[in-house]
Amino acid sequence: MSESKGLYVDKELLRSSAFRSLNKWSLLVYLDFLRLRQMKSMKTNRGKEWVIKNNGEIIYPYATAKHKGINRRCFRNAIDELQEKGFLDIAEYGSGGYNRKETKYFIDDRWKAYGTPGFKPPKKPRQKDTRSGRGWESIMSDPVRKQQILMKRKKTLMNKKNRLQCQK
Repeated sequence: MSESKGLYVDKELLRSSAFRSLNKWSLLVYLDFLRLRQMKSMKTNRGKEWVIKNNGEIIYPYATAKHKGINRRCFRNAIDELQEKGFLDIAEYGSGGYNRKETKYFIDDRWKAYGTPGFKPPKKPRQKDTRSGRGWESIMSDPVRKQQILMKRKKTLMNKKNRLQCQK
């Protein structure tokens, strides 16, 4: 079976208010998801229809986004926006870390009802990272480390203030 080198995007999608309201990173991430889907033709009562063969199995890790120039925060926010507006849903959460279980996504068409009373929220909103001992809270909970950081900030601010006074 030959692989297509093109990407099909429906006119209805391009004209939708949901698609037009996406920010730059969400738009790029969504186009990557469309590129990752595998389409197959199926015969139905209405004729021939195309379906996504790997829907619910699409994997797009943070490392891939980083390789494409999308930082972690922008990628996370893009996934959140795509979920909120009905373009994506999470089929299975990954765990990262030692397990290296990756999050699996499926492309959804809830966007068609975006902005209407019939719009449904995502089935599984992205889980917030609740692990303890990570990030800014863990650093600031250590009084010694907190004092070091605050002293360093104070010193940096004093240096900036001195430079500004010298420039006047």
